[in-house]
Amino acid sequence: MKNISLNFFGEEVSIKIPTDLASLRKEISDKFMFSPSDAAEIVLSYMKDIGKKIIQTEQDFSNFISNKIGKIDLDISPDSKLFLKNLNSLQKESEETKKELDLCLQKKDEIKKKKEALLKEEMAKIKEIEKKLKKLQKKKISLQKKMNEDKKKFENEEKENNVKINALKEKLGIKDEDINIIPKKTIIKVVHKDKKLRSKNVKKEKKENNEKKEEQKEIHTLVTCDGCYKSPIIGKRYKCECCPNFDFCEECYKKKKEKHGHSFKIV
Repeated sequence: MKNISLNFFGEEVSIKIPTDLASLRKEISDKFMFSPSDAAEIVLSYMKDIGKKIIQTEQDFSNFISNKIGKIDLDISPDSKLFLKNLNSLQKESEETKKELDLCLQKKDEIKKKKEALLKEEMAKIKEIEKKLKKLQKKKISLQKKMNEDKKKFENEEKENNVKINALKEKLGIKDEDINIIPKKTIIKVVHKDKKLRSKNVKKEKKENNEKKEEQKEIHTLVTCDGCYKSPIIGKRYKCECCPNFDFCEECYKKKKEKHGHSFKIV
């Protein structure tokens, strides 16, 4: 037998057979990186038959060699400085681990409190938004009601205007089928003995014709001009073919159509 095996808690190292116990301790110090004083405290043992034999003296080591066992178990005595040093180190690590755990638990509590505070704040914001939504809903209902009232009002005004227009048509003797064929410039010839009276009547008839033309213009109820903000639009209504709900009256269309840049259609 040229070599023996050293077993330290499952870690095995093979070495040449030392000449004496002191040389064995030195090998243990070198192989397992113990200080000489720590290596001297290592408990050496081997199994023979059923029992465990301890190597404490040179004679014990000689007996081990003569028995040709080939394996020595290394252990640490609870009374040794190495054991106490490792125990203190473990206790220190345990205390540091406990401190780290306490810090982690403290941070966890802080994070939990922050989450609860944020949740409370978000819930308050949600309640505030719900209040605003309720107010807006009430305002929407109120505006809808007002729009319906305004619509009825405009419809009534439109009916009244139609009555006036029909009265003017009847007064001027104009039929519906004649409206579309009346030329833009109508020459009125009236023969009177008195020139002043004739001139006065011509002016009166021109004024009535202008009023009649004004009354004949189409009224677009509930439509606002996006150029001059007049409502309703009277006469031609020009609706943008690109922008939703964008209208010009005839005057604004002439002035602002190039600036707007989109095409329009007459509605």
